Amino acid sequence: MPQGPVTARRVAVVVPTWNGRRWIDRCLGSLRATAYPLSAIFVVDNGSRDGTAEAVASRFPQVALIAGIEGSRRQPTWASARLSSAGLSSSWS
Repeated sequence: MPQGPVTARRVAVVVPTWNGRRWIDRCLGSLRATAYPLSAIFVVDNGSRDGTAEAVASRFPQVALIAGIEGSRRQPTWASARLSSAGLSSSWS
């Protein structure tokens, strides 16, 4: 058994979305209400046309929004760069 104080792991949540406007408020509201301290929440919007990115930006200013990219082949590299700049890593990089 480990000795000393227990430190919580840093956890960031990445929410990929495409035209998920009707679900995003509930999703992000649940994440914001979680008891576990999250170091960051990222929403990766893959070119939604239903106002998803605008809703995230206006209602959840503390969420890091990665938007304006279309096509899943470009997304991992671009999103990985944003995660790295925040001091985090992704499982696909």
